[in-house]
Amino acid sequence: SIHWGPNWADASSTDSQRFRQLLAHQLIDQGLVDVIHGHSSHHIRGIELYKGKCILYGTGDLINDYEGFRNRGEEIYETFGGLFLLEVDSASGQLLKLRIQPTYMDNLQLCFLQENSEVWDPTSRRYVAERNAVSRLGSFINAQSRTDAGVVATPVELQVNSEENVLDCVVG
Repeated sequence: SIHWGPNWADASSTDSQRFRQLLAHQLIDQGLVDVIHGHSSHHIRGIELYKGKCILYGTGDLINDYEGFRNRGEEIYETFGGLFLLEVDSASGQLLKLRIQPTYMDNLQLCFLQENSEVWDPTSRRYVAERNAVSRLGSFINAQSRTDAGVVATPVELQVNSEENVLDCVVG
């Protein structure tokens, strides 16, 4: 687990993603880790498969106290979070399956996000229906994954499992 910031930054900003990628690849190449969990970006960043191993560049905030107001820079990110559930082969360390249970905060309680959840909007100061919220989160993560993986790695591609309101990636 690596504390990777900065907060509210992506690979296209002055914050260079390349050094994170080089470090993650080196840790995997040296056989030191099978999964890298990046955190502290306050928003979900990309997910990469490198030599079959999972790199989570940023898992966002699962539980926080930012609810109810806008944070500088968050307008270009997805404010929803998620529980990241990984199935890893115990012998090889290869990722077998990745599932994200989308979440959001409501009155400082963690809630599971549905396609049409009612979510507090600090700008309008009222609850609004978030249409296609799970799909939107999946599209956002897929775009971040393509950006963070760049041309030298394999971005993870998530699909909406509409029966369970989760995002899935089955590897292999």
